[in-house]
Amino acid sequence: MKSSIYLLIIGLLTLAFFFFSPQQKSGVGEVYAEKDGEIMVPQKNVAIVTLELSKSGLNFINPKDILRLGGLQKDFSSMKNVAKIESILNASRVISERDDILVSRAIPTDPQLISESYLKKLSQEIPEYPELTPFISKDLSTILFYIYYSNAADPREIHLELQQLQQKWKNDISFDFTGQSPIIAETELLLTKDIALFLPILFVMIILILSLFRSVGAVLSSLLMILVSMIFAYGFVKFIGIQDSPLVLLIPVFSIGLLSDYFIHYFYHRFHTPQGQLHKSLRRVLLFPLSLTALSTITGFLSLSLINGSGHLQLGLIMAVAVIITWTSVFLWIDSLKFTRVKNNVFSGFQKAQGRLFVLIAKYRILLFLIIFCGVIWGGSQLFNLSIEPYPIEQLPANSTIKKADRIINQDFYGTLPFFLEVDTGEINGLLKKETLLKLNDIHREMEDNNVGYAFSLLSVLKRMNYYFMGSEESFLSSTEFDDVYDALIEQYLLYYSSSVDPLEYESLLDNSYRYFSIKGLMYYHDHEDLTRFMTLMEDIRSNLPDGWTLANHGMAAQLEVEQTHLRNNWVLSFLSGSLLIFLTVLIYYRKIGLAVLSLLPGVVSMIFSFGLISISGISIDAFSIIFVAIISGLVIDYSIHTLIALDQIQEIQSLSQGFSKVIGYSGIPIFLSFITSVLSFSVLFLSSFSGARILGFLLLSSLILSFTMSLYLIPLIILPLRLKKEIRNA
Repeated sequence: MKSSIYLLIIGLLTLAFFFFSPQQKSGVGEVYAEKDGEIMVPQKNVAIVTLELSKSGLNFINPKDILRLGGLQKDFSSMKNVAKIESILNASRVISERDDILVSRAIPTDPQLISESYLKKLSQEIPEYPELTPFISKDLSTILFYIYYSNAADPREIHLELQQLQQKWKNDISFDFTGQSPIIAETELLLTKDIALFLPILFVMIILILSLFRSVGAVLSSLLMILVSMIFAYGFVKFIGIQDSPLVLLIPVFSIGLLSDYFIHYFYHRFHTPQGQLHKSLRRVLLFPLSLTALSTITGFLSLSLINGSGHLQLGLIMAVAVIITWTSVFLWIDSLKFTRVKNNVFSGFQKAQGRLFVLIAKYRILLFLIIFCGVIWGGSQLFNLSIEPYPIEQLPANSTIKKADRIINQDFYGTLPFFLEVDTGEINGLLKKETLLKLNDIHREMEDNNVGYAFSLLSVLKRMNYYFMGSEESFLSSTEFDDVYDALIEQYLLYYSSSVDPLEYESLLDNSYRYFSIKGLMYYHDHEDLTRFMTLMEDIRSNLPDGWTLANHGMAAQLEVEQTHLRNNWVLSFLSGSLLIFLTVLIYYRKIGLAVLSLLPGVVSMIFSFGLISISGISIDAFSIIFVAIISGLVIDYSIHTLIALDQIQEIQSLSQGFSKVIGYSGIPIFLSFITSVLSFSVLFLSSFSGARILGFLLLSSLILSFTMSLYLIPLIILPLRLKKEIRNA
């Protein structure tokens, strides 16, 4: 009766989750984010479109082609959550017209004014206007569209709509695109695109492994609860408003590899543990190890929510909830069902063979300990060489639209990564002083010397204004003619500028008290080292600021630094929380600090070895490869705690072979079956055509082998010889 109530509750909740799931909302984003500082901060979520004119038979000085490009820009503007489009088609420049200085569009809004002669003249003048250079290459062969989205926009939607526009315009105008959101979405799609083909094979494999228990009921109930757990968790996450991502296809792979572990341990102990060894009820025997495994797995997957991927939060929550449902189903449903006990132990041959193997290993255990010690030293030294990559573009195929766009931008323009710096001078009207602008000029020069890319600030505007009034940009700072009225000169220039420019654009350059100003632009980005160099430059600039000045970074570069920190903290959090869980639990349960310390060895050794392998393999830790830590943290604790419990169950041993055979008989066999299930599940990733999926598969498989070996062999290799000596001495 209780088991029926449990299933009924799970079923009703699942239906409720799907029935009452909220609809996805979308809308038009704002051009600027909420005021993080004292000036208007632009949205960080930017996609950049590259368009090589000659590939589409276009020419910049052809008015008809400009109008065709205007149609494309209109389509870009109509996409969901688009806040703003910037391109040469709507870019502004500061010009002198008769006696007026004004901000004017480079290409007029009136089609009648766009003539071939006008475009020829403009093409010759473009090098004179630095504010236009981010939008068109020097040889006029390539133009860029900067598409600003609201920060809350879904990366999958951005990627999908850009792909749809590519298809719509492919026979007329071809273009490529890049940006953080498209990169995340593209990587998620490639990571999972082949997995659906192999899911049936996974289910066949888990059926074959569960069939070793020779119980149809065990197979059916296990498969049912794995499916129920996945569906319930998916429905719950959908109910709380988290939308689907391509990473949802990883759920069956991880579920088969992880959730089956609970049923394998349960049915092995129910069918194959001798009745005399079950001093307590089966529920009490398994509650401790399975609970600890569940807690560590949940912690690992919840830590994925720290990562800024559209699917990481969904993946982490689904797996965490699925583990909870699986754990409860074992003790509240499976345990109440009746199964026919299998009499024959089909694993007896494996058990004896492992005993003989252990004796052989034990003979050379000193050498093995030395190898492990050297391996830990080596792996530890490699930790400092780990590269944390917050912008996972290198995994993408070279012929992908994103890599093509990225190549063009880094070759012909100023880089793909927007930055936005906010500087506080510490005093009202601080910007109206010549010393302030001289310091700002030094900052610009530092950025130029470090080949940052493109930087634009209030000083860029003032120099351009001075050029039209005085005939020189540099005289604005070098001349002493107007030093007595310098503040009035600045205000006059800004008055001209503000009368023509978008008010929000003006507010993103400075505040109305003349205390705060911004420096915004683009930086070159090839890998994480470029980000490190930029952040080092920011620290150098910050350290050289005058007293009372502060510098804050609000742009995408700062966001990537935060994500890099999250990636670094993610594996530390998963590893340390898992280690703390097993240490405290073993200490409280056994009241032996030595045993508690010993329980940490498999996790510490396997994780250090894994990161050593990652380092020498040249693999970067990114938002997708980091997933392996969440999985392995739970599995290594699972293997370790079951091994410790098996050792605790042994009453006496007469030889190493006999002692280890008992360990294998009690927990080693289900650990091995769980290991094989996980290996088969994660091996599916090797069948993917995407290198990122194969890298994740490599990380999972290598870490899994290390975790299994260290847990099942290293702990008994330390404990059993000591116990045998003690028993011989006592005898």
